[in-house]
Amino acid sequence: MDATVWYCVRLDNADLKADRHIAIQHQFETVFRAFRGKHNDVGMYSSGFQSEFLTLYFSPATNQHAVPFLQEINAEACARPANVEGFLVGHTGTMRQLLARES
Repeated sequence: MDATVWYCVRLDNADLKADRHIAIQHQFETVFRAFRGKHNDVGMYSSGFQSEFLTLYFSPATNQHAVPFLQEINAEACARPANVEGFLVGHTGTMRQLLARES
């Protein structure tokens, strides 16, 4: 398993109007809380809007600890985000470390 692969979901305007981004964040918060302080390298991030899409990113460790969640939301493998607008769920120290690493 490649530890550098991130996972993402691209949401269009229809998804946003249906509040899919909020539903996904709530699902992920539930998954994250279930870890009870374990797996601090699992996190969720947002790209902000790019070409009328919002991309939600999930750190590489999410594929190690929350595969059913990724499958449920139809997440796809992707590169490390180059531009993160928002840190949505996770530990801030881990977020800084993950996003500062070279790809």
